[in-house]
Amino acid sequence: MFKKKENLNNKNISVQDNDRDYENCVICWKKTNILKKTQIENRQFYITSVGQLCEQCYVEIYHPAKEIEIIESEDYLLIKEN
Repeated sequence: MFKKKENLNNKNISVQDNDRDYENCVICWKKTNILKKTQIENRQFYITSVGQLCEQCYVEIYHPAKEIEIIESEDYLLIKEN
């Protein structure tokens, strides 16, 4: 779970995101770290017309039996085949 701060009536209050606020992988149903409110163009491992995948299912489907390296930063995700 992640915590975020919200300012309500000039008071800082910590709010926890519930597990139900996160997407599940459409293949294995494992909880992902993607909030449901995240727009699809800002999601990692999202497949149009399929839905949200977890990292493991995405790699198994789109990069089978290949060695890959996933490089992630705040701004981008790079999947590099070795």
